[in-house]
Amino acid sequence: MGFRVSKYRYSSISNSKRPLVKSFKTVEDVHGKGGVGNEIVKPIRLKAQSKHAFDAITELCETYFKVLEFLAISPLTNLALAYLKYPRLTECIHHLYIMGGTIYGRGNITPIAEYNFWVDQMQ
Repeated sequence: MGFRVSKYRYSSISNSKRPLVKSFKTVEDVHGKGGVGNEIVKPIRLKAQSKHAFDAITELCETYFKVLEFLAISPLTNLALAYLKYPRLTECIHHLYIMGGTIYGRGNITPIAEYNFWVDQMQ
């Protein structure tokens, strides 16, 4: 079974190149230059689509209502913006998988916070 991967631009609303509420630290600051330490793996370069990620999320929700599965492997800013634009988001996503959290309460960005949740946690 094949699948399609797309890349979307950051939103200009709230300048989502950064967290909604705090100053920004890059993922490299936490996970190293290669994402998992400092070893650099040559990535596949995708050209960003013309639409913003949160718009793509809401369109995908309409197209695949209640069957859409969402894999979030980074901070959840675009998912949050999609929810603000489209409150039915919680109804439309069948499964949501999130990379984030801690084990035994030890964080990787603060003593108790994991990076992907720390970036845009609720205040």
